[in-house]
Amino acid sequence: MAALAAANTSVIEGNRSNVDEQLRLYHSYVAKEDQSEAAAERVELGSIDNGKAISREMGLKPGAPMPSGAYMRSHVVGFKVVKASPDQVTMWLLVGRKLGLGPLRPLGPVRAY
Repeated sequence: MAALAAANTSVIEGNRSNVDEQLRLYHSYVAKEDQSEAAAERVELGSIDNGKAISREMGLKPGAPMPSGAYMRSHVVGFKVVKASPDQVTMWLLVGRKLGLGPLRPLGPVRAY
């Protein structure tokens, strides 16, 4: 469950684009034997579209780099286990997202429920 929560926690700021962050998560949390070039390409293409939507939400030009001080942060605020076995879990995650054009403030303590 910790890996699933970590894979849904991201920060996009400065020179780190949504594509960079999503590919980092893919290569970090998907088992090497389950990774493929085609899947990585799907992650990349999906994150390009999602990154454009994030930029529009922030009032920025899609595809342009974020200005200094702009950020997007997402983190898991809750979850519900749907099915679990010794080697895998299926769960719903509730993810909070914060968009900002000022300095990124610390998230603060995170509680597990």
